[in-house]
Amino acid sequence: MARHEDDREDLIAEAKAFVMRAELAVPPEIEPILLGLRSNGWFSVYWNANRVFHFDEQGGLRRAFLEGSLYRSGTSGLARLVRNRRGIGASELLRSDLTAAELAVFFADMQQSLEFVAHQLAAGEATVLRQVPEEGDVVQDLRKALTKTLPPRLAGPVGRR
Repeated sequence: MARHEDDREDLIAEAKAFVMRAELAVPPEIEPILLGLRSNGWFSVYWNANRVFHFDEQGGLRRAFLEGSLYRSGTSGLARLVRNRRGIGASELLRSDLTAAELAVFFADMQQSLEFVAHQLAAGEATVLRQVPEEGDVVQDLRKALTKTLPPRLAGPVGRR
């Protein structure tokens, strides 16, 4: 993620942890969507700095960034962490665990977003703008990783993995 929330990174160029990555034009989205796959099988989808999902190798949600909040899987479910800025250089993360109802809404929204991308890819409506590596069918491997994320579920607790 960008150091400042307003920054727009060039993830294709800068996200070297993704051994496979593709920047896609997915109508009617205005900004490109990035799909990235790490060598350990972890998978990520970036709409922009305010909508990002990170998954483990089985497709379980590890982390998400939505509208300024960080979401992280844990032993008790999914936790929302909101940054509380207390002046220059000082901030704290305020944690709250999602209720079962909030988690259901979160998963429904996430599923709709991921199914939309999967459908656009399957229908040939998504256009590859750039990919790394430049050769090969990177999108096919990314589509396989994307299908593992459905239906939505949580990964184990984020931490020492």
